[in-house]
Amino acid sequence: MATQRHFPHTRLFPSSEKTVVISGPHIQVLSSESGEILFSTLSLEDSVKDAVVKSGPIRCAAVDSSFTHLATAGDDKKLKVWEVEGLKLVNERELPKKPTQVAFTRNGKTILASDKFGDVFSYPLIPDPVSEPAKDGKPEELASHENPSGGRLILGHTSLLTAFTLSEDEKFVITADRDEHIRASWYPQGYCIESYCLGHKKFVSAIHIPTFAPDFLVSGGGDPALKVWDWKNGKLVYEIPVIDAVNPFIKVRVKKRKWREDDDDGEGGAEGKGDKKPRGKRGRGKKQQKAEEKGAENGDAEETPEATPDVDTPMQEPEQSEGTGREESVALDARSSETPGAAEPPSEPVFVLRRLASVEAAGQRLLVFSAVGSTALFWCQLPLFTGPADPPSIRTRDFGKPVLDFIVEADGRVWVLLDAEWNEADTEGWTASPFVASVQFLSDELVDVEPLTPLVATLNTRSRIPATAEAIAALELYESIASMPKLIDASHNPMNRDSNVEPSGGRGRQLRTSAKQMGKMKTRQAILQKTQGHSASASEERESKKARSDAGDARVDAMDDS
Repeated sequence: MATQRHFPHTRLFPSSEKTVVISGPHIQVLSSESGEILFSTLSLEDSVKDAVVKSGPIRCAAVDSSFTHLATAGDDKKLKVWEVEGLKLVNERELPKKPTQVAFTRNGKTILASDKFGDVFSYPLIPDPVSEPAKDGKPEELASHENPSGGRLILGHTSLLTAFTLSEDEKFVITADRDEHIRASWYPQGYCIESYCLGHKKFVSAIHIPTFAPDFLVSGGGDPALKVWDWKNGKLVYEIPVIDAVNPFIKVRVKKRKWREDDDDGEGGAEGKGDKKPRGKRGRGKKQQKAEEKGAENGDAEETPEATPDVDTPMQEPEQSEGTGREESVALDARSSETPGAAEPPSEPVFVLRRLASVEAAGQRLLVFSAVGSTALFWCQLPLFTGPADPPSIRTRDFGKPVLDFIVEADGRVWVLLDAEWNEADTEGWTASPFVASVQFLSDELVDVEPLTPLVATLNTRSRIPATAEAIAALELYESIASMPKLIDASHNPMNRDSNVEPSGGRGRQLRTSAKQMGKMKTRQAILQKTQGHSASASEERESKKARSDAGDARVDAMDDS
């Protein structure tokens, strides 16, 4: 008999009275004192509960400072606002693209949302009918896409926006993207840029302004060191090397992503691969359908084993999920190891910074951070104003299970969310582990909180929600390990459409050409031949005209001589 699995807790918002916990698509509100489950989406009406499950996992969430409203968003591109008391859905709005982060302003009246097209929009807590899109359907001129809910464009990047944060006085918004850029802009006049913080060599996945140093910014992503900035002036103050401390604890490995010609920062690449479906005849032009059918009848598609797909034609990913139609999670853990023929994990870990936080406890100014797929939490001293002579030493606390997220409270208490049912590949079942660990900073030491509170007990028992293996895989807990690093192959020239070898860093693999690809190749060849033929005929016509002109001149000369 298979062991019952559960959704891991992916987000936690504690307060003195209530605590909100998110698990997969579900939300629960618990009493912070007694641990009692006060409200849950599992207790809603069947129609509402079915809609919650159908919307898919919650990817982004935020609670306002008064703990009155909760904002959530997911791959269904719906921004939902809930009342924490009673867990009532206040309103729901459509986002233009898949979100990467949501946040409330300090007064709780505005919600900011970033998306995979690199834009940041603001939305009022309660939609204003006057602000709805105009009937003429004219899109926002400065936005990279339309906003169906009348959101106000704050700013935009030309790459997938990975993180943003507001300054302490909320006069600036700092944004980071997958292309190593960090920008400080005015808020809400995002078109006014205050500074750039440039120097990262790889993607930036997390940024943080320390509570005790609002003029400083800490950033990190795929680089081997965290960077501390004077963000208003765009000046790098110093770096904190972390890779040697983090790598030994990165236990989750991923299948190496295959090169895709449509790999970009939008929703068609790895970030949106869950929705990527092979296109059939529907949605394509009639001429293209006829060309493909004609190519298939001639047997060209099957008889030509070597060719490269067109630039806008994606290559198929290696495996598909049978249960949901989605591509399998990239993590090579106990879940994916059940799939026959799973690829061997790479020997080298991939560093992706998950979250940054800071706390001032017992006179110690500490920087706390985690990495995707790592089983440990990391922290160090955070020197300010001048670069340290020696980098601060990195301290660690290993929890034995991947750290999904953590929350640091002002008093130094830390809530650590764990993937409790994860296990390394080639092992069966999983070892016992809490879903949530509660620890406390004493000076610069991280110690267990004893005894366990009723809230911690509930988070590890009664608040666990049963889930299928397919539903857990759909969470894509470690997808960023594969999607954040960009695929760079010096031997690959994306402008060379005549190449017939897939860039794979080695010998390459021959590709079979589809009917669509063959049709495009034939079209290009026909255009080329027509162009060359036109040039040749034009040249012949010029020569003919020149010959007739010479003959005419000769006749005129002969008449003059007579």
